[in-house]
Amino acid sequence: MRALNRISSFDNSRAFAPWFFRLLINAGINARKARPLRVAEPEHSELPSRGATPLELAERREIRERFMTALASLPPRQRLVVSVFEVDGLSTSEIATALGISRETVRWHHHQARRTLRKALAAFRE
Repeated sequence: MRALNRISSFDNSRAFAPWFFRLLINAGINARKARPLRVAEPEHSELPSRGATPLELAERREIRERFMTALASLPPRQRLVVSVFEVDGLSTSEIATALGISRETVRWHHHQARRTLRKALAAFRE
């Protein structure tokens, strides 16, 4: 109906389709602007927050500190094997080649390091 009402504004020397589609687009934009905004309900302050509680933050900090202390107490080669294996994602073969030792020795160092770390963090296991 809008196109029929505004047909007098159409320029015959131009293409009809772009004029018609611009009318449709403008009608859509105007309809969108005319819609009322959705009103959100206010948040209830008595609901618990989704973030970590102070107790959880303190526990995480303590675990991190104990882990870093235990990691620092490892012999240098075990610390290197654990960090390269767990953090960098290198395989046992890649670590063995880089360090010039056998794969079995790498696995032994990794096992010993993880056992030490597990003991250091045993209090936090549930």
